[in-house]
Amino acid sequence: MVGGVGHVLCQRERTEVARQAGPLGDTARQRDEIRERVGSRTRVALAMLSVGILAFLFVEVMQHGFAIVEEPVAELRKGQGQLGEAIGYGLMFGIGLFVG
Repeated sequence: MVGGVGHVLCQRERTEVARQAGPLGDTARQRDEIRERVGSRTRVALAMLSVGILAFLFVEVMQHGFAIVEEPVAELRKGQGQLGEAIGYGLMFGIGLFVG
């Protein structure tokens, strides 16, 4: 009898784990269902929208990064800044673009 109870408990645990893992394994099926519901024109429009948002973010990051580099260079032109600071910010900006 004790072995039977252990088997039933083990079976319940398996069923519970399978029930919890079910939504994780169904992502491919869900993705296919979404593709069927959304037309190709809508998918293209959404892709274009996402590219536009990414381009906007890229331009904003470039402007702010360039402004950080531009300030020490402007001070250097006035004769108040240091060359090492301008080079350091320029290198940091370039490496950040390369890594990012």
